[in-house]
Amino acid sequence: MSSKKRIIEKEFKINAVKYMQEHPELTFEDAAHNLGVSVSSLHRWVKAYSSVDINNDNTSNIFRGSGNYSSDELF
Repeated sequence: MSSKKRIIEKEFKINAVKYMQEHPELTFEDAAHNLGVSVSSLHRWVKAYSSVDINNDNTSNIFRGSGNYSSDELF
C-alpha cells in the first residue's frame, strides 16, 4: 500500500478556518472530524490565516505550500 500525500486546495483551507470562526462552540477536534481533516492541519491553517492582514486583502501568499518560488521574484 503506497502512501500518497493528500493535496488540499487553498479555498478549502480558508473555508475551514471560516467554519471554525462561525462555530465557536466546536472544539478543534470536532471541527476537524466534521471537515475530514487532522486536528494538526486545522491548527496550522488557523494559525497561518490569523497571521495574514485580511484588511489589506493580502491573502495571495497564504497556504502557498513548500516549493521553489524564486521565479516569483521576476514579477
